[in-house]
Amino acid sequence: MAQDFKNLNVWQLAHELTIEIYKKSKSYPSEELYGLTLQIRRATMSIELNIAEGTCGSDTRFLKFLVIALGYAKETECCLMLSKDLMYLNKEDYEVLINKIKKVEGMLSNLIKTIKQKGD
Repeated sequence: MAQDFKNLNVWQLAHELTIEIYKKSKSYPSEELYGLTLQIRRATMSIELNIAEGTCGSDTRFLKFLVIALGYAKETECCLMLSKDLMYLNKEDYEVLINKIKKVEGMLSNLIKTIKQKGD
């Protein structure tokens, strides 16, 4: 497997999303610093970290880390919904971010399917 994770479109989008989440979550209330702010940042960052970590090994290893990354993408989606419902994100910012995380989820799902089919 061993490839440069930075060349993967899904990693690039996840990285872009992480940066946007960090910027948007700066405006969350200070009492959320160790709550939702920390959680959404960790979840989003974990998507790109797991993609990167999975690239240094076999397809089986890569698949395992992609599935973990997809779990963190779902966690990020949930945190975004909570951020919107608590009015920490306005509707426009929420829509931009939720569309990006949905795209990341789709890309991860497709990559997982491709690797599984390759192994069959």
